[in-house]
Amino acid sequence: MFADTVTLALPTAGNKPVTFISRNGTLATKNGVQAEYMSTDQDYRLFISHVQVGTGKTARYRSLIKVTRRKVASDVLTSVNEYKEAVFHTVVDRPVEGFTEAELLDTWTGFITLQTASTYANAAKILRLES
Repeated sequence: MFADTVTLALPTAGNKPVTFISRNGTLATKNGVQAEYMSTDQDYRLFISHVQVGTGKTARYRSLIKVTRRKVASDVLTSVNEYKEAVFHTVVDRPVEGFTEAELLDTWTGFITLQTASTYANAAKILRLES
């Protein structure tokens, strides 16, 4: 379980921390649990959920972590300022049985390293719509 306060560091802002405060604690849902956090200025949201989907041999756990950033931007056609959002999320979809936590963490670490290696060069490629 995450703490009631979670911090996100933004590297380009001199590691300016964004502090998320729990909005609702951890809530039990029909098939799992979820938690939502929001920055004090409401420009950042963090959402975490874990659900079980399927039954029997097809049962799987689906875990989601999502960060949403909101900002005011001008509409290029009307010059009207409005809120725009960018959403970053990672989903881990795995069978209930068959993988150890160590195996999954090893793959997760490789996945994150792929994105952050070479001073975030691969992440920048994704943002430039490269494949």
